[in-house]
Amino acid sequence: MGDSPRAVFINWFPYHGRSDGIARCLGIPAWFHDGGTGPTVVRELRRWRDTNRLLRRERPEAVLVMQPPIIVLWAIRRHARRTSMRIAGDLHTGVFDEPGNRLALRPTLRMLRRYGMAVVTNEALRSVAEAHGCPALVLHDPIEAAECDPSDPADPELAAIVRDAYVLVPLAYAHDEPIDALLDAARATPDLTWVLTGRAPRQVAARAPSNVRFPGYVSNDDFLRMVGRAGVVVAMTKNEHTMQRAAYEALSFGRPLVTSDTAVLREYYGGAAEIVAPRADDVAAGVRRALADPAAVERMLTLRERRIAEQHAALETLREWLLTGRLPDGR
Repeated sequence: MGDSPRAVFINWFPYHGRSDGIARCLGIPAWFHDGGTGPTVVRELRRWRDTNRLLRRERPEAVLVMQPPIIVLWAIRRHARRTSMRIAGDLHTGVFDEPGNRLALRPTLRMLRRYGMAVVTNEALRSVAEAHGCPALVLHDPIEAAECDPSDPADPELAAIVRDAYVLVPLAYAHDEPIDALLDAARATPDLTWVLTGRAPRQVAARAPSNVRFPGYVSNDDFLRMVGRAGVVVAMTKNEHTMQRAAYEALSFGRPLVTSDTAVLREYYGGAAEIVAPRADDVAAGVRRALADPAAVERMLTLRERRIAEQHAALETLREWLLTGRLPDGR
């Protein structure tokens, strides 16, 4: 890798693996801020204030910022208008298709067109950004050759879960996740233990079959232990352009994967994963095939090597933009 840019990755969440991974690959700091405690307006004002303090203190030449929410982009733009600082918005799929964020798409791309560029996870989203006149770079979540931590989680209940074979389903309980289909797939496979992470709504937990475990929020270290030990990782979405963070994590650990039958996921994972429709019967069948397939791990490890080699070029392009403000085609 080349020189480290004078830049920072700003994220208004407690933590996000994509932001952290990109920042580490580029050799720049990642700054996370959850706003602390109190009402939403108080937390937003606190993050706004601390973001501006960070920018005044560090005086970066460029900023990477996770989107959504658009309010953090407004806070950073305020500083960019007074300086020559460039902004690259790391646009998650929610910017394009979540009901609460779609209205912000045009102003988001307009600001990034004015002050920098967009970073997206696939070609379809790059086409959308460029249709709005905003330069865009495709960068998948950084894939690393991760090894499973053999130590048990500190939580005894979680330690008991990971000692036995299980199907891991990382969830945010978002609008694009086929929760009912996943519960029904678990119900159709009573001999398997399904572990659904994240803070499950009470109504979801209430209608889950007895072979589903809800560990709730777990630390990042414990979550990675769970990925590394999973018999299979299930990463499902109903959205055509969502790449699925959990699927990237499964690839980093070389774990068997069941994911959705969309164009972007088929293109990225190809024959290395079980690609299925987000329906209960299809998910259950895909899980059984993945668990029974002795070559499933080897296919994921082979794909991991290829994707690690490919991501180098995209990261170097982003590094060059952070250093100079130029993309390879002169934009």
